[in-house]
Amino acid sequence: AGPRARGGFVRALPRWGLDPFPTFSARRDLREKAFKAWVDRGAGGAQPDNTGNVAEQIALNLELANLMGYPSFASYSLDDTMAKTPGRVIELLMKTWEPAKAQANGERERLAAAARSEGQNIDIEPWDWRYWAEKVRRAEYALEEAAIKPYLPLEQMIEAAFHTAGRLFGVRFRPLPDVPVY
Repeated sequence: AGPRARGGFVRALPRWGLDPFPTFSARRDLREKAFKAWVDRGAGGAQPDNTGNVAEQIALNLELANLMGYPSFASYSLDDTMAKTPGRVIELLMKTWEPAKAQANGERERLAAAARSEGQNIDIEPWDWRYWAEKVRRAEYALEEAAIKPYLPLEQMIEAAFHTAGRLFGVRFRPLPDVPVY
């Protein structure tokens, strides 16, 4: 099954390992080829074919979960999270699916409009998403990432994150000089 059968345009949302190529290449044919190679890597008889490794990993995950007293690896891996159970994850996904789909469809329409404005009457495919999103971003905001970076130094961003967490959750952060850190 190709990328469309596995999720259509939404499949393009996760970062794929070829950045910045899909964002800046005007060659749609090459973006498509690179995207398909990326999503199909290690599968379908291509070398290396990881299908057997994936099946073994799934079996080992289930064995671990069962040894730990859980009916599935999903139950095991979610037990110490906020969701707690696969059922609650599905419940959240079902609550957010329609709004997320509507948002993605609206975004796809914006991207298609941008493509039409440049004379390309195309359906936005996964390999088109980053390219046209970048064009829309530049047109709407006229901002270059490199121009913004000097105004967002890492130390100030970290300080802002801790400040926001403090305001939102009422917690205070202080350095612990005797604790090993990364």
